[in-house]
Amino acid sequence: MKCSKVFYSIASVSMALMLAACGGSDDEQSSYSDSYIQFYNGSPNSAYTYLSINDSTLSGSSYGDATTVYTYDAGDVDMDLSRVDSDGQSIDLTSNTISLKKGIKKLVMLTGDYQEVNTVTFDIERQEYEDQFDLYATSMVNGGQGYDLYMAESGTPFSSAHLVASTQYQSLTHATYWAPDEDSDYWDEDEYVFYITTAGSDEVLFQSSPINMAYSTEYVAVIREGSGPTGSNLVLDLLNNSTTVNSYTDIQASSQFRVYNSLNDSDALSVVLAGNAQEYPLMIAKDSLSDFQIVDYGDYRLSATDDTGTLLSNKLITLNQGDSKTVILFHNGEGNMTSIAFDESTLPQIYDHNLNVSNLVSDFSDVDIYFVRQDETVETAVYKVKNLQFAENDTISLPNGFYEIVAVYEKSSDDATLLYRSTLLDISDEANFIVTLEPDTNSPTGYTVNLLK
Repeated sequence: MKCSKVFYSIASVSMALMLAACGGSDDEQSSYSDSYIQFYNGSPNSAYTYLSINDSTLSGSSYGDATTVYTYDAGDVDMDLSRVDSDGQSIDLTSNTISLKKGIKKLVMLTGDYQEVNTVTFDIERQEYEDQFDLYATSMVNGGQGYDLYMAESGTPFSSAHLVASTQYQSLTHATYWAPDEDSDYWDEDEYVFYITTAGSDEVLFQSSPINMAYSTEYVAVIREGSGPTGSNLVLDLLNNSTTVNSYTDIQASSQFRVYNSLNDSDALSVVLAGNAQEYPLMIAKDSLSDFQIVDYGDYRLSATDDTGTLLSNKLITLNQGDSKTVILFHNGEGNMTSIAFDESTLPQIYDHNLNVSNLVSDFSDVDIYFVRQDETVETAVYKVKNLQFAENDTISLPNGFYEIVAVYEKSSDDATLLYRSTLLDISDEANFIVTLEPDTNSPTGYTVNLLK
């Protein structure tokens, strides 16, 4: 198939802010001899987006994530952003020429609506620190609302916190240390709590858990919109000069869970998720997936009964702030009920889908699950989950499209058994999908694959 490339309208804002914590920006004063570039995806409805420099694809990131920091010589480079469609074709989003400077990290941020691709760029001077760190802050929350960022040493209340940055949408602010002295304007590596309020307000919208700021580097605090059980609540991302982005939800944020009853030997299950203060009862028909239930974060015990009695009791389920979790009830190898629980993505499922894939068949040591597009076979399929053990869950990211789901047990390279092959299935709805391989006495092979959402 010939690739038909789509170009979106570009509203690209280049904010080259020379934010030096100390000293000037002359090349001679920088302790770093190279130039640097990093990409962060701050577009809530985006697909996984790839960064390319001078026609070389480096890596990419999904919403709220970043690439590693790449090193280049100072000078102009061609920067491209792209995504991949369901046919595996690259879709160009934006192309720009950007200037890289010695000793400076160019932080490229994708922002706003993905249909109108918008990028902002910030210049951050690299520095050497002695057991200390520097901090910058920005807001990626669309709508023009400004936010104030406060910090406090761990163990102290908001009344003892310090305003370190006032942020605006798509602008970068150099945070101000509250206790500078003649030797340093930086924070000591330690545990801190972050608070977020609307601009000029003392009403706390967000409070982080204690965060260990353990690296001698420049951090960028990104205030963005949450998704999943956090709804429109805020999330705080902390970027540094690595590929790891640590994301923090409000310590009072809710969680959500749902339950899939894969058993077909009883009409319905009575399932109860119980905490110390509240219980959440559900009636779930056989081969059915419940709706998500919003609950307070915490530790819970899960029990399940039918008309014959108790089938599962006191299974520990932990739901942390902002968690979205699914519990699958199924039979183990001895025919008794057991369960697996896994976290589901809270990212918007628009262009890409993060699928959880579970093997509920005890007959085989491992199975392979293939997601086969119209022009592929299992041998050429790009998307697959290999060696999935019984009672094990794995994840895979798929672009929107139609796929056959094929389950195979491969005893050796020349001895493979087809367990199930579905028809073409549409995986494009804005939903969290689950794929299960299960026993099925009505199937010609004795097994079936279910696509749940």
